Amino acid sequence: MKWFLDLTTRNKLFVCFGLIFALIAWVIATAYTGINTIRESQDRLYQEDLANLRDVQALRVHQNQMRALMLEAQLLSKRAEQDPLLAQAAERSKQIDRLIASLLARAKNDPKQLARLEELKSVWQAFAQTKDVEIIPLILAGKIAESHQLAVGVQQGRQEKIRAIAQELGDTAEEHARLAVANAEEQVNQSLRAFL
Repeated sequence: MKWFLDLTTRNKLFVCFGLIFALIAWVIATAYTGINTIRESQDRLYQEDLANLRDVQALRVHQNQMRALMLEAQLLSKRAEQDPLLAQAAERSKQIDRLIASLLARAKNDPKQLARLEELKSVWQAFAQTKDVEIIPLILAGKIAESHQLAVGVQQGRQEKIRAIAQELGDTAEEHARLAVANAEEQVNQSLRAFL
């Protein structure tokens, strides 16, 4: 400390201003890092976690609506009444295919989620294959009992599996979103402590 006392007043001012400048630079760097981390967290929250949650919920809605349309088509006997319902069911199937593709694209860096999505995709493809190749032709041929047996038999099990996987994926996305918000809050608190 004696070295500081031996300095001239001019040099003491330079040292103090240099120290103040270094502390201000450190505060600015800390603020920039904190803000950048929060921004990245919010981007990931919006572009991944909330998008996954939205897509999983939309998938469940389309799946339920498509299943209801198929069951309603089985209750009707006129082809003119069945065709619009089957067309809507086909559109719901396309929507589900797009949603699964989006979910798979976002999960490419998460092996656990990717594995569950692959399982969901395979169950969905089996469900869609049975619907398109077996159930719809039976409905159109007027073989309602056979189509209904498939719909409440093997398809019911697949429906439940799709619902269970979608629920699990939705819960995971919600948990990731909750953790992202908690991490952002912790980053804000760390930045505030650094400023103080």
